[in-house]
Amino acid sequence: MRARRKLMTWDRVPGWFCDWHIAGWFDSGLQHNPEPNLFDKKKATRYTEDHLAPWGGVAKITDVPKQTGAAPQIDAPFALLPLTLSPIMSLNSAALEYPDWKKRLGDHNTDTWPKLWYALALVDSPEAQDATLHFSGWDGCRLWINGALSFEEYSYHHIVPDMEKVSFQLKKGLNSFLFQLDRDGLTARIDVAGGPEAVAKLRGIAVGEAPSPKTTSHFAALSRHARTLKVKGGFKGESLDDFRKWHKRFLGFYHRCLGDEIAIAKDEAAPRKIHETKCDGYTRHRYHLPAEGESEIPAYVLIPDAGKRNGRTLVIAHGHENPERTVGVIKPSGPNMTPTKNTVNYAEQMAQKGFVVGMIHERNFGERRDERHGQDPCNDSGLRLQAMGLTLPRVHISDLHRLVRFLGTFPEADLKRMGLGGLSGGGSLSYIAGAFDETFKAVSVFCGMTRYEDYAMGQGCGMQVVPGLYPTGDVGEVLSLIAPRPLLVAQGRFDSTFYVPRVKSIVEDARKAYRAAGAEDRLQLEIMELAHQFDPDVAEKFFLKWL
Repeated sequence: MRARRKLMTWDRVPGWFCDWHIAGWFDSGLQHNPEPNLFDKKKATRYTEDHLAPWGGVAKITDVPKQTGAAPQIDAPFALLPLTLSPIMSLNSAALEYPDWKKRLGDHNTDTWPKLWYALALVDSPEAQDATLHFSGWDGCRLWINGALSFEEYSYHHIVPDMEKVSFQLKKGLNSFLFQLDRDGLTARIDVAGGPEAVAKLRGIAVGEAPSPKTTSHFAALSRHARTLKVKGGFKGESLDDFRKWHKRFLGFYHRCLGDEIAIAKDEAAPRKIHETKCDGYTRHRYHLPAEGESEIPAYVLIPDAGKRNGRTLVIAHGHENPERTVGVIKPSGPNMTPTKNTVNYAEQMAQKGFVVGMIHERNFGERRDERHGQDPCNDSGLRLQAMGLTLPRVHISDLHRLVRFLGTFPEADLKRMGLGGLSGGGSLSYIAGAFDETFKAVSVFCGMTRYEDYAMGQGCGMQVVPGLYPTGDVGEVLSLIAPRPLLVAQGRFDSTFYVPRVKSIVEDARKAYRAAGAEDRLQLEIMELAHQFDPDVAEKFFLKWL
């Protein structure tokens, strides 16, 4: 059976491959590195071996071959795996959605590297034309286009959409794209010289019988339902007056979604000083701030040396990381999970650049963390708060506001020239808190944005999700509430947690509101040549300009 269908359009970008034919599993002979750095090269004794020799070899796989029985370890060569929800192909996800694929995977763990496998996509083109393939494998891949080896990269990293690209000549008729991989999945899309209209004429070819989905799957049902939802309350006007009316209406809705502030006793104790440490270019102050339930919030205030201060103040929101590393108490060590430079102590680096910096240990991180049998601390916290009529994002905002009030007691801090920035979950918290009110005069989001559709499909955490927001609004609408204040969205091109195509479309959603507010120049998108990182140099330039 051969079927044809349009290539997938994902977040307004067409041309994503959505019909894969999978063959595997083969021994890789990997010499495992137990603590690899990001993009470290891997070594495997059988990586360059032609495991498809029983079917004529990799150079001759230009269509789905017929079963010959020559390799009994393969149940069925190039079994069809269709994608319907996302162009990110994952074998683990396939096992959850399709019972046949769960059986096919067996005890093979795609989170490890002992096996190789192949993924074949077929595309029919109405004419010969110049084309570019954008793709990424987990971890790295080899690629044959129409039988010719066209790319090879073998290192440790997850899927990063549009990470790699290869230009080639698309033939009239059938074209083949064969990937060799050794972990969970890949993604690929094709672009042609004629643009989106020409891409729309391409057809993916599916060979074989599509697997039957698990009809009783709860998560699969939710994912399919999520794909049907559309934002209902987005900004649709053009004028400043349109923007102001929408802003007032949506801000009220946003506050209702976030809920009430967590109560704290009126006779709360004063902040308690723990210690003061002279560091390289700044002094680090450690305090404990009072919180609900007779608890305390560990907080740091970093004061640059007098000759280095630039007059600006920053609140830094950390993500799912040890806040002691972010603030420079624990120095960087171990695997360097960055492709170009080490930025794990980004709060400290901002202080060394002259900013007065405030940062707290966020709920269930650092010294506020309680172990809960491997559960995500944000999801566990969110569930407990919802049981009390509260939301986790709102109590995070309350904590940041307590820090701001405390910063106001330092003569070196200027709350009128105060910005907010963070990484990952802290990046999400930055736009969530930045949209709440005008406390923060400029906001930066580093590698912390995706759509609520993705959250509905299992990504993200309770720190990032505002209950009830979607589908009335999405992340683009929350960013729009920050307008006309300056907003920087910085996204690492090598980030495998949040994806450049998603981030670009979300920023375009917010750009309509910024344009109507007369502040389009205050919305900045920066694609960094980094991974999942905060770039102090990019942040410094932004905050010096706008604070």
